Amino acid sequence: MKTISILLTIICTISLSKLCAQDRSAFAKKVFKKGKYSMPYRILLPQDYSAEKAYPLILFLHGSGERGKDNELQLVHGADLFLKNEIKEHYPAIVVFPQCPKESAWSNVGAKEGGKNLRFVFQEKGKPTYAMIALQKLLRTLLKEHTVDRDRMYIGGLSMGGMGTFEMVRRNPKTFAAAFPICGGHIPARL
Repeated sequence: MKTISILLTIICTISLSKLCAQDRSAFAKKVFKKGKYSMPYRILLPQDYSAEKAYPLILFLHGSGERGKDNELQLVHGADLFLKNEIKEHYPAIVVFPQCPKESAWSNVGAKEGGKNLRFVFQEKGKPTYAMIALQKLLRTLLKEHTVDRDRMYIGGLSMGGMGTFEMVRRNPKTFAAAFPICGGHIPARL
């Protein structure tokens, strides 16, 4: 009986959180373009943003299910947290949710079928993917266009975005103060 009660509580909480989802239009729609590289992204600036003040930067990389070019899907997981008033007031930051194209991935990873499991093959010295190159270029552009505290730059992601987090940190050492890969994989010896 206790298990059923817990499950019903979880289901109600998830349902209510979807009904009470924040207005994600606060994340401005932008498209980064540089040469042959293009990437949609959403950006949330702190309340009362001032170019006279340096802010932390948070990059969040979505999973494979949110790839595309609609500039919407990347906000499905995690964006609502940054829209909460108590978070915006106590932790002002520039928050960016880029969107990986459908035909690319954040990291250079192959996949092999292994019975019931999918096995990832991390490329030792693989070239960066289209999405990784665009992401690195987007980061440089964000640093030029906004006043960012370079000692407080953070990156994180979910699943494929977790893998991309590891990849971005490996390719850009000493850039981020911290990283939070969620359900992403990598070979730690290569970091």
